[in-house]
Amino acid sequence: MTMAKVYLDEWVQPNEAVDTSNLSPGDGVKLRNGFGETFWVMFKGVFDDEYLFGKVDNHLYNESEYNYGDYVVFKVSDVRSISNDQTRRSQLARVVQIVKLFEIEMGRHPTVEELDILSTIQ
Repeated sequence: MTMAKVYLDEWVQPNEAVDTSNLSPGDGVKLRNGFGETFWVMFKGVFDDEYLFGKVDNHLYNESEYNYGDYVVFKVSDVRSISNDQTRRSQLARVVQIVKLFEIEMGRHPTVEELDILSTIQ
């Protein structure tokens, strides 16, 4: 049995605080690392009163120690945005639009990796 690794990083904090009072396990939280890469983490729980932890939910492209499926520890102040059932419904329309535009431009369906990149570009 392999033990999961947990990573720490010096997260880039957002300009404005995000309300995390309704954050629940399974929600997505967006973080930004020191490489400037913004990505989603599936929130798993509270490590102690100050720290949260979650599982990286995007494929990362910069040279960080962690990547998709790894666990990271962060603070509430590091959270850039939250994705829950309500926000996912609104984001679904955006993803459908991205797929349609991709099909028009490229003449094919995007791969999972391409869709991951296109849907997280800010």
